[in-house]
Amino acid sequence: MKTAVNGMLLALIAFIGQPGHAFDLQRVHENVAQEFSACAAFYQFVSDAPNVTTETKQACQKAADNLYSMAVSLTSADATDAKIIAEKKSIKAAIGGDWKNIGKLNKIYGYPCKEIAENPNAAILKFVEKEKKASAPKK
Repeated sequence: MKTAVNGMLLALIAFIGQPGHAFDLQRVHENVAQEFSACAAFYQFVSDAPNVTTETKQACQKAADNLYSMAVSLTSADATDAKIIAEKKSIKAAIGGDWKNIGKLNKIYGYPCKEIAENPNAAILKFVEKEKKASAPKK
């Protein structure tokens, strides 16, 4: 999996890169890993919700596992685990510890994480573009 994610990053960088224009690939790795970890935490959290259907639970677990694997491939299992623990605390705080408030998470996590789970390349591209802009020479 690490090779696949790094391959995606390198292909995207080659596609959008400009000659003589360097940017911090490590920062891209860290930002993408953070995003994937946050979404893995969200899907793990939702899969543990009471009254969730078996189908939803399985879909959430699959998405969480895939995102977790991609995050680990960019950083490490220890770093990813720490990010997920912290993110789950934030998620729990966002709903005030009450599962009835889980709908509040859709804007923060649900919609963005669905996009990331369905198209991780777009998330990678977003961070490559962001880093490219941040490191562009000032005019």
